Amino acid sequence: MARQGHNGLTQSTMSRFSVRMTLLLCLLALGGCSPSGDSADRVVRVGFFANVTHAPALVGLADGSFQKALPPGWTIQSRVFPAGPELMVALASGALDIAYVGPVPYLTAKARGVPVAAQAGVCRGGVRLVAIPAVARQGLDGLAGRVVLVPQFGNTQDVQMRMLLERLGVGTDGPGGVRLAQANPADADALLLSGQAGAALLPEPWGSVLIHSGRAVEMDIPAGREIFRESPVTVLVASEHFGRRHPEVLGRWLDAHQQVVAKMGRDPARAAALTEQQIKKWTGKSLPRLVAQNAFRSCIFDQTLDATVLAEMARISARNGYLPRRDGLVESLVGEMGRREGG
Repeated sequence: MARQGHNGLTQSTMSRFSVRMTLLLCLLALGGCSPSGDSADRVVRVGFFANVTHAPALVGLADGSFQKALPPGWTIQSRVFPAGPELMVALASGALDIAYVGPVPYLTAKARGVPVAAQAGVCRGGVRLVAIPAVARQGLDGLAGRVVLVPQFGNTQDVQMRMLLERLGVGTDGPGGVRLAQANPADADALLLSGQAGAALLPEPWGSVLIHSGRAVEMDIPAGREIFRESPVTVLVASEHFGRRHPEVLGRWLDAHQQVVAKMGRDPARAAALTEQQIKKWTGKSLPRLVAQNAFRSCIFDQTLDATVLAEMARISARNGYLPRRDGLVESLVGEMGRREGG
């Protein structure tokens, strides 16, 4: 998979990225959206990542659960994305009906007026901070002046890393700061090996892939345990246009989603095997069975949405220019997601 971005991106580059994404989302929200889910097509267009954190989407598509749940004559069109901001642009443009995405890109799009609604939780945890051994041995001090990779500016791992650094009082500029750069998770291995980055915050399975290779080790920073192991990392969202046009179809998808998550809990080995197959299908990269199993163990697949953590994510997103600064905005966004908790 082609790398998204490159190492050594500066803060001004991040700002330009944020401005471009903001303008595009605003334009789409103001009228660029084409109607989704036209009944004549009878197609559900779904977007997701080829990650273990999106396993319910991968498993439900692989075993036919979603297809079986749809009314007769309906089909599914699947599309894989490298990171959340790009996926949300596709959903905002009317190219998707349903999506599995991180909470931060969803909050960002919602704040910009994109007609999308959170439907259910998908996964908590499933994120690892990995580093080359020389950096990991020094702990937090080893990150000073180093580049830490995240999948994309404005995505959930970007904001999670900023949450950690803010809690620790560490900046993202200056000689002792931690520099963030964006890269496709599948390419992190090469960037760490070449010395262009010292660490990476990655969704599973990519953190486990690096650990299994022996080229990186997991960094256990106490302040990051709650952020990386308990925070929501994936939510299920849907276009409001699609929901209004086809409430029955959306309802059937949500029912199937709940059933898939339940089946995964009863038979995690089968779920890991199906996810492994789907990741290879979409990325061309094979996962050793042990890697897939370790990645699964770091994920909690359920429909919980922690409003407190979501509020912190939203506030840090606003401070970094991903969300507009408006009184009551964070509370209204998090309130909507909280009302969806458990269903």
